[in-house]
Amino acid sequence: MENQEPDIVIAGYARLFGNLLEENLLHELRQIGDSPENQWAAIFIYDRKDDGTRTKWTLFTADYRYAEMLAMEAGRIELDVEIIRERFPAFQRGWVINEAAE
Repeated sequence: MENQEPDIVIAGYARLFGNLLEENLLHELRQIGDSPENQWAAIFIYDRKDDGTRTKWTLFTADYRYAEMLAMEAGRIELDVEIIRERFPAFQRGWVINEAAE
């Protein structure tokens, strides 16, 4: 049997502390959900296209514990695309999570 690579590979994650973020970014994060502990998370993934190439994405969630669990289990659990879309409602192409210095 051929060993096929998974469609989604988690490369890492970041915990985003609300008290350390600029107000405009905090406003955007609050749009994806309230975080009782004022903490959100981002996971950094590779998404495999039909032609086998990979695209980098950053996915955001208000449930930092879920993001942390996924990152810790990376490579050991099968990731369901629909669940990922539900649990990480905001995303951006690439892995940049802040603006370049002006």
